[in-house]
Amino acid sequence: MLFGLTWRLWVGASDFPQVPLLASLTGVPLLADWIAFTLTLISASVLLISSMLFLFQRQPSSSHTFARIAALLFAVSILCLFFLNQHRLQPWAWQFLLYAVLLFLARQSNELIVSARWVTASIYFFSAISKFDYQFLYGLGRQLAETIAETVGVEASGWMSFSAGTMPVFELLIAVLLMVGRTRLTGIVLAAFFHAALIATLGPWGLNHHTGVLVWNVFFFFITTILFFPTSAEKANPVTLPYRQLMFAVTLIMVLYPLLPHCDHWLAWGLYSPNNSRSELEAVYENEQGQTVFQRVDLSKMSLEQLNVPLYPEARFQLGVARSFQQHENLEGRSRIVIKSKSNRFTGQRTSTAFDESDRWNNAQSKFLFNWQPRRL
Repeated sequence: MLFGLTWRLWVGASDFPQVPLLASLTGVPLLADWIAFTLTLISASVLLISSMLFLFQRQPSSSHTFARIAALLFAVSILCLFFLNQHRLQPWAWQFLLYAVLLFLARQSNELIVSARWVTASIYFFSAISKFDYQFLYGLGRQLAETIAETVGVEASGWMSFSAGTMPVFELLIAVLLMVGRTRLTGIVLAAFFHAALIATLGPWGLNHHTGVLVWNVFFFFITTILFFPTSAEKANPVTLPYRQLMFAVTLIMVLYPLLPHCDHWLAWGLYSPNNSRSELEAVYENEQGQTVFQRVDLSKMSLEQLNVPLYPEARFQLGVARSFQQHENLEGRSRIVIKSKSNRFTGQRTSTAFDESDRWNNAQSKFLFNWQPRRL
C-alpha cells in the first residue's frame, strides 16, 4: 500500500528533482527506475504472502526457500532505486530492506524471528534517543503535546515541553519491554497504544500529516505484534545462542549502525525529530515598501504535493533539489541557497553556510560523503 501511495517517487513521474547517491549515476535514464520498481513490486508481492506464512507458523516450511529468493530480488531492486534517488530512502522502505536481508540470510525460522525482533526494538530505541533534543522538545514534540491536549480538552500551558519528553521515554520503555520475554506482551500493548496515539495526533483530526505516515504506523503496529507475540511452537523450540555467525554479525550491524557519526537522519531512525541538517532555497522578492527581501521556497510542501512523501532530511539532498529548482525556474541571480548544519542537541543552534557555484562544489565531494548534484533527466 505504501508503494502505491508513493508510486510517483519510485518511477520519477513528476518534475520533482532526483538526487542519486553517487555522482556517476546522474545520467542514468528513467527506464532503469521502471525496471527496478517492477522487480520490487513483484518480489514484494511474493514476500507479502510467503513471509506472513513463515512468521505465523514459526517453523521451517517448503515456501521458505522461495521467500528467500524473493527477498534477495527485493533487496537488490530496492537498493538500485535508493542509489538512483536518495529521496526513496524513506524510513519504511529502509525498514523493508532490513527485513528482506534478514529473511534471505535466515536458515531457520527462529533465527529470523529473533533477528527481526532486535532490529524492530532498535528502531524504537534510536527513535527515542533522537527525541531527547532541543528541537523536538521545544518544537514538534511540543506541538504534538498541544494537539493531544486539545483533543482531550485540556488547556495547553507551560508544562507542554515537559509533556513532550514523555514520548521518547515511552518509546524507550517499549523497546525494553519488547526484548524481555516476561514483559513482551506488555510491550505489545504499549506499542499499540503508542501508534494509536500517533495516528490520532497526526491524522486528519489532528495535525493532518500525509497518509503515508498513518499507514506506516498501522504497519508498525501489526509487524510488532506478529514478531513479538509468543506462540506454542516458539516455546517448544526456543532459540539458542549463539546464532550462526553470519546471522549474528548482520543483525548486530543492523542494530548498531545508527551510532555511526555521519549516519543519515532517517536511516538512524531520527523520526519526528527535526534536528537534521538542511538546505534552504530563498528567492528574492520586493515587498510593499520596495525593499528587497528573501523568502524561503517551501521544498517540503512541494515534495508532499507532488510525491506524497516528506522531503529527505539531509542537507546534501536538499541542496541538489534547490540547485535544480534554481536552474529550471531561472532563479539564478534572484535567489540564494543556505546550508544549515545539524542543530546542537542542547541549544538547538545551527551554523549556516551560503552555497556558491565554485570549483570546490562542482569538482569535489569533500563537503558531503555522498553526491549532492541533481540527476539529469
